[in-house]
Amino acid sequence: KPSMDVEKTAKTISTVAGPDDPQALAHTPGFAHCLAEPDSCTEENAYNRAWNSLVTATALASLALLLCLLGVWTLFRITPSGASMASQDRHLCLAWALLLILLANAFICGATSGVHARYQARLVWLVPLCLIVLQDPVRVLADRLQARYRRFA
Repeated sequence: KPSMDVEKTAKTISTVAGPDDPQALAHTPGFAHCLAEPDSCTEENAYNRAWNSLVTATALASLALLLCLLGVWTLFRITPSGASMASQDRHLCLAWALLLILLANAFICGATSGVHARYQARLVWLVPLCLIVLQDPVRVLADRLQARYRRFA
């Protein structure tokens, strides 16, 4: 049973190295290389920094795109000519709901346990997913906006 192996390993480490001994990694299966190259076992290695930068850039770009989309869509929707887009309101409400959920998550998690990126990371993947789901309604909105501005040009 895997749980018994973990318990056995933990007991062995505590017995051999002591619970507070930094050399405990030497007795942990698969972690002996961490003593030889300490930087390879931290979160601050080049791969993690590159990955975190990519994820952060994608999340920020998606959020910026969602905010721009919401602004334009809402502005167009409240104008008299936007009344014909009432069938798209459920998509607009989905995007607003997602934004409000992200803000509520940030507020609740930040207020109750401090600001940690991992709490937003659990939900921020919903933004690119929402943008993918909204691809067709956005295309309809873009076509209507182009037609509207061609009329005035």
